[in-house]
Amino acid sequence: GTFLTHLIDGRVKPAAATLLMAGAFAWFGIIHSPLPSGPINAPAAVLRQLTEEGRATASAHQTPYHWAAAYAAMAFTVLLLARFGYHPAIHEVDAPRSVSSGRA
Repeated sequence: GTFLTHLIDGRVKPAAATLLMAGAFAWFGIIHSPLPSGPINAPAAVLRQLTEEGRATASAHQTPYHWAAAYAAMAFTVLLLARFGYHPAIHEVDAPRSVSSGRA
């Protein structure tokens, strides 16, 4: 929600900061914890617990490292697009038209 709101408003740096904050939260399991109990823990401890529970293989691509990297990659992509992208021009066909009375 917050990321999309910033992006729609054209506030690219706050949008990227929101993604980086989400990455930090994912790193410690505040969001996207691969453990059923959802503890807040360091990534190494989470991986150790997954191995102890026999869930390491099932969660191999859903580790805190993967989630944090995905959020960081999105933040980097948004910043790149803001820097090197362009805004499309508004053409007359896209401009609002006046309503005619319909009389001849």
